[in-house]
Amino acid sequence: MIEENAVITEKNDSNVIFEVERTKACGICGQTRGCGNATWGKLLGHQQHSVKAENPIDANIGDHVIVGVEEKVILNAALYLYVIPLLGLFLGAGAGQLLFKQDHWGIVGAALGLFTGFMVVKQYLSNPKNQPKNQSYAKVLRYSNESSDSLES
Repeated sequence: MIEENAVITEKNDSNVIFEVERTKACGICGQTRGCGNATWGKLLGHQQHSVKAENPIDANIGDHVIVGVEEKVILNAALYLYVIPLLGLFLGAGAGQLLFKQDHWGIVGAALGLFTGFMVVKQYLSNPKNQPKNQSYAKVLRYSNESSDSLES
């Protein structure tokens, strides 16, 4: 299980909404030189994303907790978001090259295959039959112990 620090922002019944707390930075974040993540964040308006989780420990709003996600969920997301579109790209490039015997058609086929791969994933994931019933992917595991977190750094 992959664990992350979070803070509870909303609570209802047996579920909570949380935001992940960033505990580690690249060391350059916030400066004008380096990788540029701070600049991109300002330009694109990066925001915190809220996520729903099961709440078996009955955490309340404002509590700092450790939230866990099963590795299988992360691997499935990687499959859908990376592998299937990439497979579409390769198949499209190969089909364009084989059918028309010219490089530029291979490039066109690759672009169409990538786009088709993304559309297939979007259609599959937007179908309600493919969504788990009354289940969240994340789970509140325990309260965050900030004193032990600072010892690990």
